[in-house]
Amino acid sequence: FFQCYRSGLRIRTAVVMAVYRKALVLKSSERQTRSVGEITNLISIDAQAMQDLTTYLHAIWYSFLQIGLALYFLFQQLGPSCLGGVIV
Repeated sequence: FFQCYRSGLRIRTAVVMAVYRKALVLKSSERQTRSVGEITNLISIDAQAMQDLTTYLHAIWYSFLQIGLALYFLFQQLGPSCLGGVIV
């Protein structure tokens, strides 16, 4: 989890830096089409979404592992009757 969070933070930092660099080289005519709110939105919300994506992608594979282990331990305790809840 820590590695995913750290790589997500690196992705967020790269996105923020790219948006800042782009905002600094905008011409005055281009600045009129992009408001400060749009640039701030790109920096804050969209960059945070990119950071959160790495932990959610990590959760895809380990959720199957958790379900499998839970079923294994439940089968050890209850036997075949635990599969009734899985089938339903």
